[in-house]
Amino acid sequence: MNPFDDPEGRFIVVVNDRGEYSLWPTFAEVPDGWRARSGELSRAEALTFVERAWTDPPGSGRRPEGGDDD
Repeated sequence: MNPFDDPEGRFIVVVNDRGEYSLWPTFAEVPDGWRARSGELSRAEALTFVERAWTDPPGSGRRPEGGDDD
């Protein structure tokens, strides 16, 4: 099973410099370019955290005024 899909897994929420959020398994080291934004959470709690914190995910159609993806 993919560790990101494990409903019994423990996770932290990480964010990169572009403001992109992800859940990350607690057993794995946080990758370069990402930093922890939460303590240890269940998968469901981590997903809820991401949904509340990441207000402008890719494909949302919202961009900062004058902003570009490039």
